Amino acid sequence: MLIFFIRYKLLNGFLHIFSSINRVIFFTLGVFSIFVGILGAFSEKMIKSFFVYSSMGHVGFRLIGLGLNTIEGSSATIMYLAIYILTSFVI
Repeated sequence: MLIFFIRYKLLNGFLHIFSSINRVIFFTLGVFSIFVGILGAFSEKMIKSFFVYSSMGHVGFRLIGLGLNTIEGSSATIMYLAIYILTSFVI
């Protein structure tokens, strides 16, 4: 979670002039990651590789939240990460 806070401070503090470019890059990479994760998970027969593609999809959802470049998007990303970590340890 520290990485998300550093990213937020870095991109919104020092590199604020590139915020519109960052928004497009994060959103595009997020959508691409979700599609690759879903398509790759459907074709896998081994459970280990299935979890790799599944985690790619989860990273895509977090990138979309960060790509919004708002407080709501960042807080939704942190909540999603906290719930994902909790369910990973429980299951």
